[in-house]
Amino acid sequence: MTFKVLVVDDDQENRMIIGEILEFNNVAYAVAEDGQQAVDMVIRDDYQLVLMDIMMPVLDGLQATAKIRAMAAPKSSTPIVAVTARRDLKAQAQWSQQGLDGFMSKPFSEDNLLALITKYR
Repeated sequence: MTFKVLVVDDDQENRMIIGEILEFNNVAYAVAEDGQQAVDMVIRDDYQLVLMDIMMPVLDGLQATAKIRAMAAPKSSTPIVAVTARRDLKAQAQWSQQGLDGFMSKPFSEDNLLALITKYR
């Protein structure tokens, strides 16, 4: 099975940076510009990891995570990692309870991203 990542971020530059790193390291990926688009894409395709921004229009990252967690297995157990500029540990603990599997702070390095991919591969 091909390892495929869904990159969800409303910021085009963030999507581009993550995409370039993944592409350079031969990791298959798709992109979504908001949480609703991410939910729709998870319904249609299989992803082994979702990199989810928290603050987005239409449907934010927490709302999208809740909708994915409400899906039938195995989609409901897809690892979802928040990629966020927010470094609030209390908020991160709450997000964990809301279904997120981990966190990666922005800005991040290529090494951070690849370590995260390796963890879920």
